[in-house]
Amino acid sequence: MDKLVSQYVTDSMRLCGQLWTPGAQPSPDALTEVTAFLNQLLDGLNALRNMLYTVSDLTYPLVAGQFEYTIGPAPADLPGPRPEWIELANLIYQTSPTVERRPIQILNVQQWGAILLPELQSAIPVKLYYDNGYSQVNPTGQGVIRLYPAPQSNYELELFIPAALPSTLQSTDTLYAPPGYPRMITYLLAVEIMDLYPKRLTADRAARIMRIAEEARTAVASVNAPCPIKSVAPELVKRTGFNWLVSTN
Repeated sequence: MDKLVSQYVTDSMRLCGQLWTPGAQPSPDALTEVTAFLNQLLDGLNALRNMLYTVSDLTYPLVAGQFEYTIGPAPADLPGPRPEWIELANLIYQTSPTVERRPIQILNVQQWGAILLPELQSAIPVKLYYDNGYSQVNPTGQGVIRLYPAPQSNYELELFIPAALPSTLQSTDTLYAPPGYPRMITYLLAVEIMDLYPKRLTADRAARIMRIAEEARTAVASVNAPCPIKSVAPELVKRTGFNWLVSTN
């Protein structure tokens, strides 16, 4: 459902009892203020995996011998959105006659810190560490990706990154969102602004808004929740030598 930002503001304020009659519109100051809270709300949802409904498949060129890359707003080494986290990474080893992917293991800080020669050169990258820091210099908002070892050639890096919700909207913009989001955002925004607009907001009304907001949030989260892949560690598999195809050992 596609919905104007100004309509989100109007609906949320009406839920809170601020626009008492149908067709009433928020004042310019209220529209500006609640739009800022809407952007703040959307930015907060971007930190939650179950609130993001799609994953972007992005490809970046690598430089032979370079193991560290900034990622985020230009002029980053890998210009584009700064990932809050990385779901999956591949090395594009070749593109002709067909694309060949080679999986790259994503390390946590303990695993990265345990590598003895982190700047090993001229090989095929098999590991990646993402420092999702937020640079405070211009341009702000860059993270850092470190590859191990550094690529021996100008390969490509494929990253699967959850796509963030827009959080720099103006009141005249349209927020495009899949089913479930308009209801969730409307009610969560009403919860956000309750303390700002207490007029005509009874305890029963506030409780109802919070209950519906939680129901809507849970519904969206259940759709976006990653589906785990069942696996068993090889050392736990008992090898009997039984061949089920022929029913003999």
